Amino acid sequence: MIVGQGRFFELFFDIDDALSSSVTIGEQDLLYAHRQQMVITPLRTTYLFHGVCEMMRLVFSQPDLKVRFFSSAPEERNILFVEQLLTKSLGVEWYNRIKGDVVILSGGHMKPGTDWRILEAKFGIFTNKETQRKDLLPYIEGAIEDALLIDDDWSRVEEGQVANMLNIPTHEFGSTTREEGDQLFISHYTCLERLVRERRFVESGHFISVDQTHESDRVGFCHIESGQYKECEIASGASNDEIYELVRQQGGIVEPLYTGLNQICYVVGLLFQELERARATGSALTERMIDLQFKPSSSIGMERKPIAETEKGAKLHFDGKRYLQTVNPQFEFLTAEKYRSVIEAPMTPEETDLVKAMKANLASSADVRMGETVESAALRGAS
Repeated sequence: MIVGQGRFFELFFDIDDALSSSVTIGEQDLLYAHRQQMVITPLRTTYLFHGVCEMMRLVFSQPDLKVRFFSSAPEERNILFVEQLLTKSLGVEWYNRIKGDVVILSGGHMKPGTDWRILEAKFGIFTNKETQRKDLLPYIEGAIEDALLIDDDWSRVEEGQVANMLNIPTHEFGSTTREEGDQLFISHYTCLERLVRERRFVESGHFISVDQTHESDRVGFCHIESGQYKECEIASGASNDEIYELVRQQGGIVEPLYTGLNQICYVVGLLFQELERARATGSALTERMIDLQFKPSSSIGMERKPIAETEKGAKLHFDGKRYLQTVNPQFEFLTAEKYRSVIEAPMTPEETDLVKAMKANLASSADVRMGETVESAALRGAS
């Protein structure tokens, strides 16, 4: 048990593909991000993920949280990113009060991994000895058991600190896809239409996961309060309306949830569930992180749990949304309907010029395919 009046928790946030992206997306997606005021320019055009600003306001409002940033990008980019992110999220006055306490760690703070085969054997985390790791021990002020790295990339975790990782499942639900010409697009917003078309994740008073097969679709329900789970079959190619009606017959109230676009809600739900437990019981913040994110495997020690398969995954999204609404009562899930409503008005001439300028300043997918990081492309472009 960890006790003491001065107890605090430390959160280390990754940046790229965790809070934001700078990789090529379409003009409609840039228009959406612009109209929602989710674009910043730390060297490259960068679009913030849905809920990130609210999450920053929430964590910085907690007196027992110390917030840090830990990105493999160069220091110059990271300093600009954090300044612009927090100014947008907190406002100038609040940011100026706390900026001296914000720790920013960059590529130079990382270290070569040790015992990398253990990560693969124990947890199915595939990496190699050349992969640079984010070792938290040199940078924490308190107990390592009360420190979390919030990151989308498991290969960055130091061996022995798997329990200190809260994974942001940015790409797990379709936000990475191959398009024309085999170009790789890592986009937060472009998966909206694809998810509507494939109907993989729909949410209501029940959690609905649609697994498509050649002959039929299997729909799984998980009631978000009771956790009770059941499955049934629906006709192949059933429309969203038909799926919604099936939910209504089960007593659910239909509310779409596209998990690949609302992963920040999941992260906030899981983070504050564990924070409240640690505060109430005096137990370590990291005590349950492995059990919550891994399951036994027949081939290796443990393997990661897909969020869509966990019975409480849907509830955590809803819990996270409620937490974010404490700092922004108008906050809701990002849905296809909201996306369409934002972009349906034609672009003004000023918006057309702005979107073209933003698109020209994104990192190209060719750079990503050739192995150049978004950050190095940004610095090369700025030089």
